[in-house]
Amino acid sequence: MANVVARGTASPVSGNLTILDGPSLMTLNPPTSCYVVPLVAGEPIKPGAACFINPTDGLVYNSFGGGATAYAVGPLGLAPTGYTDASLAQVDGFNVEQVFAAGEAVGLMADVVFNWCNVAQTAGKKLFVSGTVIGGLDDAASTNGTAYVAKVQGESPVATTSTKILVKRSNY
Repeated sequence: MANVVARGTASPVSGNLTILDGPSLMTLNPPTSCYVVPLVAGEPIKPGAACFINPTDGLVYNSFGGGATAYAVGPLGLAPTGYTDASLAQVDGFNVEQVFAAGEAVGLMADVVFNWCNVAQTAGKKLFVSGTVIGGLDDAASTNGTAYVAKVQGESPVATTSTKILVKRSNY
């Protein structure tokens, strides 16, 4: 099991993969249905982070599959109010722009392909919301992140590995 973690985030699990220093959109001219905007960040959100919109306050937060207790002791030190462990693992989109601070405007995208990983992964591999890295992805399901939210795409018709992933919304 290898975590795919947000840029600049350290993780104690060996074999981690880190996100590129600025994931790039590979989908040419994505339709407007791929954009989830305009929104406001409820906490700092790094480029490439899986995110959800909290219906209690309408703000965007990092998705997390490890539950509210683990979220609260993480690097951000808080969990959004009104959320259950399973609902923290929902994904409404992925942040692909600059690093945002709480209170700043943020735009999310889903159903598009990004050049996302710094190390090629096996094409077809499914990625889930991480249970150890807030906003990150993992190649194994977490306690609450049981539905895959991204899939590694092939580089060409004959490629078996890739750094590109198709990101989507969760189906919880």
